[in-house]
Amino acid sequence: MLFKEFARMPGDVLSRRQNFELYNLEHMRLVEELKAHQAELENQNEKLRRSESRLSGLSRRFSDLYNFAPVAYITFSSTGEIRELNLKASSSLGTVRSEEVGKPFSAFVVPRSFSAFSQHLKDCLNSFRSVRTTLELMDYDDRIFEAELESIACRDERDGEILIRSMLRDVTEARKSERELKAARDKAEAANVAKSQFLANMSHEMRTPLGVMLGFADLLLDSYGQEDELKEGLDAIRRNGKHLLGLIDDLLDIAKVEAGQMQMELTQVDLKSELNNIVNQFKFKCSEKGIDLEIQASSSLPDQITTDALRFRQILLNILSNALKFTASGSVKVNVFLLPDSALKTQFLCLDITDSGCGITPEQAKLLFKPFAQADVSTSRRFGGTGLGLSLARNLAEALGGSLDLLRSEVDFGSTFRIKLPTGHSYVNHLATEVLNDESQIFKDEQMGSLEGLKVLVVEDAQDNRLIISRFLEHAGASVQCVDDGEKGVEFASSNEYDIVLMDLRLPVMDGYSASSLLREKGCETPIIALSADINENDDEMAKNKDFDAYLSKPINWHKLAGTIVRCRSGRKHLH
Repeated sequence: MLFKEFARMPGDVLSRRQNFELYNLEHMRLVEELKAHQAELENQNEKLRRSESRLSGLSRRFSDLYNFAPVAYITFSSTGEIRELNLKASSSLGTVRSEEVGKPFSAFVVPRSFSAFSQHLKDCLNSFRSVRTTLELMDYDDRIFEAELESIACRDERDGEILIRSMLRDVTEARKSERELKAARDKAEAANVAKSQFLANMSHEMRTPLGVMLGFADLLLDSYGQEDELKEGLDAIRRNGKHLLGLIDDLLDIAKVEAGQMQMELTQVDLKSELNNIVNQFKFKCSEKGIDLEIQASSSLPDQITTDALRFRQILLNILSNALKFTASGSVKVNVFLLPDSALKTQFLCLDITDSGCGITPEQAKLLFKPFAQADVSTSRRFGGTGLGLSLARNLAEALGGSLDLLRSEVDFGSTFRIKLPTGHSYVNHLATEVLNDESQIFKDEQMGSLEGLKVLVVEDAQDNRLIISRFLEHAGASVQCVDDGEKGVEFASSNEYDIVLMDLRLPVMDGYSASSLLREKGCETPIIALSADINENDDEMAKNKDFDAYLSKPINWHKLAGTIVRCRSGRKHLH
């Protein structure tokens, strides 16, 4: 039995040995795993240290950016206590940064801005969006300054507290500049208003007597124009009066352009009729000087164009007059055609005016379109003129969306100018170049005869104007009654029956606007034609004024007056 026990012992030892070896292997494996985990842990620790280092660097950079930023940053609690502020903020408030943390920002707010600051905090907390306000603040040196505060509410990631982060800007100088700019603008606008009023007064004071002079010249020519010597004198009066009126109009128009008050009344204009009228007006001047006037019109021209008829006529007459002035012999040619513009997808009406005059040098051409300048200083002595015409014509063309340019010029051989204007909506048809016959006698117009038997009330304060208007209307067969102020105008128009009322706008006691409005309130349906020599009156405003049936500017064109009376009697609103 002892033998048997002894025989088994090597097996047990062997087993224990094997177990020990297995244990050692397991131990070694565990050690290796521990070493691997140790290495991984050390690697993670290294990464963490690097991350902490980067985070610390970023924090320092953020802190530096915050502290040294050129903009003042402040963090408030929801009740307005200062939680944090940067160096710029403490500098703006004139204080030490560390001393202000925990103090209410309202200590820096001027009393009259308390409510604005309180409302600003409420707006931030209610919206959690960027909110802006302007406050008056006082720093530690008692300096009061204007500040713009832009803030947004947010929740602190650490403890969930609601904070208000703000950006503070000193806007004292900016606001001062804005106030100075506004004061300068108001002053300029006041000066502009004064200038406009001056122009209106000058227009009224100069055009009114000129209208009387020209009116009586026309009246005398019609009545006594058969005597050659008298006719010659009356022609001179009328010619020079119209020349003076043209100069006044040019000066006033240039002033309106400079003041930015030039307004355009765009309407459908009968191109054929307009060109014929201009040709008729200019043809006589050419024949007096022995100059041939030639007109060539394209067959593709539209019947109508959209433009300002008055300004279109003014531009073309200005260039034609200029061509005639500098042409001693030969001809003035007008070529009218359409020029397509593919870029703008439209067509322009072009008028090339070519003369055979003295021509212009390149140096002189540089001064052509400058106001108050002439290409040659001797020009005004030889030909007269103010140097306004071409400058004004170009301004008008540009205001209509077009242009006026010198195409070519050669000394002693003449020049070519091009007027280029947009056509607007047009109806294409053939345009003949026939010239209509012009009636030379002012009272031969059929419309003048159509006033026979009409009763007209003239409300006009200027005695000479009342006289000349009465003479023309009576000559045309109308019965005329005159009063000299708006109050009398209302009284007479209310108590008598009239076919038409001519109402001056500038009247004593009651102006023409008030008088006409009162008449309409009283139920007066008589057509009222407004009369004015004021350049500030414009057709657009008059068209909107329902008290007037028509508007005519002074000096009065007697054909237009008669035609307007007829149209008003037929119920059509009419402006001139």
